[in-house]
Amino acid sequence: MKRLGLSALTLVLILSGCTLVPSQNVELALGDIPFTWSVPKSISSHLTIETPSNEYSQYATDAGAVAQTLVYYTPDSGSRTIFMGLYYFPSARFKAASRPDEPPSFGSKVVKSDGMILSAAGPQDSIYDPSTRDGKNITELYKNVYTAKSYTATKSK
Repeated sequence: MKRLGLSALTLVLILSGCTLVPSQNVELALGDIPFTWSVPKSISSHLTIETPSNEYSQYATDAGAVAQTLVYYTPDSGSRTIFMGLYYFPSARFKAASRPDEPPSFGSKVVKSDGMILSAAGPQDSIYDPSTRDGKNITELYKNVYTAKSYTATKSK
């Protein structure tokens, strides 16, 4: 009996110890979009989140987007560049703005929840030389752009 108790205690400690390992990712708030985006902690300092206010953002608003965010990447040396745009639409408005015979104006649907669509428009090609640290960072980030589990819903604003 004592051996069984010790085995059970060991199992509990092993399983709970898994949660004590620090996360390798951080959750970035996405401005007015009620989601966070999980990215590698080592890359997060290169990212900046901003709400756009330009002609294209007005186009997205006119099409029905209720929130938008731009994610910028700043390389080790050089100027920052837009990594991706995120859009938050009512489902019907996203569908109306998406034409099957054209490239998606507001990215691809990543998450559909409560009648809303979170879409992402990420890079179509490598932004930096893939052999550089920045190129490797972009490749790593790209894995999370179109993966629904990379996004976590937060309390609606």
